[in-house]
Amino acid sequence: MPTPAKSHYVYNMRDIAKVFQGLYQADKNFYEGKEHIIKLWAHEVLRVFADRLNSLADRDLFKSFVNQEMENVFQMNYVEHATTNGEDSIFVDFMNENMKIYEAVIDFPALRLHLNEQLAQYN
Repeated sequence: MPTPAKSHYVYNMRDIAKVFQGLYQADKNFYEGKEHIIKLWAHEVLRVFADRLNSLADRDLFKSFVNQEMENVFQMNYVEHATTNGEDSIFVDFMNENMKIYEAVIDFPALRLHLNEQLAQYN
């Protein structure tokens, strides 16, 4: 039985569908090669599955599974191809004001500033 110290994670087919919904947001005009799609895939998998994990050990284990699959299937390394400046990649569609493009965030301080501005405007 699950306990607070040892959780039991439950996933279903809707979670897999959420990963594909995130992948379908990619615009072919802005993704040049498989590296960009792999980075998006890693973001979506972490967003859907790893965000529910409540311990750092579970998250690290999950990232090692993602790295293992990336190496087996795509011959790519997670740290090298699915991170930005040493952090997990984040994709958003609100950083570009002219077009709604689902793109990777490169400048994390700019993201923080944008989110704080939006929060201040909302309040």
